[in-house]
Amino acid sequence: MGVPTKRTIAPGELASLARLARLALADAEVERFQRDLASILEYFDQLDDVQTDVKPLHHASGLVNVFREDTRGDSLPPEDALGNAAEKEEGYVRAPRIL
Repeated sequence: MGVPTKRTIAPGELASLARLARLALADAEVERFQRDLASILEYFDQLDDVQTDVKPLHHASGLVNVFREDTRGDSLPPEDALGNAAEKEEGYVRAPRIL
């Protein structure tokens, strides 16, 4: 593993991140978050040095083309399907016009 380098976050960068996250930070919080983010970035530097011999996966389980045959089955009676609809019209769910 490489030697960890001291990473720092400039106050301007932290202010920009806080603005994007819509956070109002006090001066004491800015100092604390600078230290916290620096330690997180140092940890990422350590992770970059880890040697792995794992090939990238395209799919976690290795399944390929898992399809089932379309089959006709029983459906709900219209009364049950429309039972919870707020508004009904001629056997259909009535929804507000959006265009």
